[in-house]
Amino acid sequence: MTSLATHTTMLRDQMLAALREAYPAALSTNQIAELMPAIVCRRYCEPCHWWCGPNAGRRADVEILKCHRDWHLIRRPRNGEDIHKHLCALARQGLITRLPYNRSAHPCVFWTVKPDLAAAGVIDEVEAIWAAA
Repeated sequence: MTSLATHTTMLRDQMLAALREAYPAALSTNQIAELMPAIVCRRYCEPCHWWCGPNAGRRADVEILKCHRDWHLIRRPRNGEDIHKHLCALARQGLITRLPYNRSAHPCVFWTVKPDLAAAGVIDEVEAIWAAA
């Protein structure tokens, strides 16, 4: 089995933590992406004036880290496309669940953690003890 890069492991841990914190509510892919740290990436084949000029059309939340005229290094917020494959990998591992959805009713995919049945049993026992006391 191939080991994952450190940044991939950290990102998946952060996604899992976000879903656990939101449990029992489910989060959409885009909601999870908003909770993740910004991503640094390269942008090719876009004119320099679009990124760097005084009338640049870039979004306010995009930060230009380096300008090389024909390509740029930027930092931008993550979006659903950036994290979808990681969510699918977590689902294949059995750590999270993709909820069924009706695309015509809501176009987003929602995710949640699988409940820890052992922990739920302990909580039920503690609640029973408190109720008996």
